[in-house]
Amino acid sequence: MFEDPAQAVGDLLERAVGMVGGGPGSNIGSAHRAGLLLDDHYRIVAGCFARDPQRSAAMAAQLGVEPERSYADYAAMAAAEAAREDGIDLVVIATPNDTHVEIAKAFLQAGIAVACEKPLAGTLAEARQQQLPVLHAGRLRPLPAALGTGRKKS
Repeated sequence: MFEDPAQAVGDLLERAVGMVGGGPGSNIGSAHRAGLLLDDHYRIVAGCFARDPQRSAAMAAQLGVEPERSYADYAAMAAAEAAREDGIDLVVIATPNDTHVEIAKAFLQAGIAVACEKPLAGTLAEARQQQLPVLHAGRLRPLPAALGTGRKKS
């Protein structure tokens, strides 16, 4: 993927991450944020952290996310981040299980890599029925691989 190993490390240091869910009181959100911070390669720069826009904005402020990158819903976040020159490379989905498919689909269709708390879908049949773009685009993989599949920085 990279010709120069130093470039690979530098590129990893620039990964911008968004999060859907994982807001106030969420244990899984806290765990994902702590994991992302372990090696200083990832920075949470955008999010829709709660269904309530005020709670989401409060969480964004607590995490140091700029107000214009705190979103009221995941669909707006996917569209806006895909359109930004400095948009997110990866979104972490930390929402209730029954919401994973639609959220993942929105980000994958926007060209943004996805790391999703399991399960992605309730059943294999549901995943196939939804025709998740990931199955064709190869953008959803186990977490270590997903972290390297975002848009390449220029």
